[in-house]
Amino acid sequence: YCGEEKRRIAIKGYIAIISDSWCDNLREMHLAKGVFWRKSKSFNALVPDEPYFFLKRGRINGKRYVVGYASFVQNIVLRAEDAWDEYGVSLGARRRQEFIDSVKEIYNDFNVELGCIMLDKICFFKQGILLEDCGIDFSPVIVSGKILDENDYDTIFQSAERGKSSE
Repeated sequence: YCGEEKRRIAIKGYIAIISDSWCDNLREMHLAKGVFWRKSKSFNALVPDEPYFFLKRGRINGKRYVVGYASFVQNIVLRAEDAWDEYGVSLGARRRQEFIDSVKEIYNDFNVELGCIMLDKICFFKQGILLEDCGIDFSPVIVSGKILDENDYDTIFQSAERGKSSE
C-alpha cells in the first residue's frame, strides 16, 4: 500500500463502488488527483481528508476487491461538458469521447449535471483486498457505497499491510 501516513485522525471513511474502467484508467495514468463522477449530485458522507475507498464493480470469481483509496476533498456539481473541460482525464476517461459515451450510457444525454467527488492522494494497492476478508458487511443491494467506521477502514489498511509484507 502506498500511504506512509496512517489515517488515524479520520473518524469515518466511505467505500464506493467504482467502475472498473475508472479504476484502471486512473491507475495506468498514475494520477494523484481524480474526480469520481456520479448521477447523484449530493454527497455528505465525508468531510475533507477522510478516506474514500475504491471497491471495483466487477467481480473476480464472484468476489469483490477493494483496490485503493484517496482523500476526500469536496463534492461539487458540474455540467458534464464543464467537468470534462475543467478536469479531463482526471474523470477516469482517457479521451473526451470515452467520457461522453460513459455519461450517455447512464443518462442517455450529455447535457446533464454530475455530482463530482474530488479526490486527492489517490493510492492503489499492489494487490486488491478481498472485501470478505475485511469483515465489512456490504450488502449486494448497495448500489453506490456506504460509510465505514474506524474499525472498518483500519481492517482494510491492515489487510493491505499484510499483503505488502507477504510480497
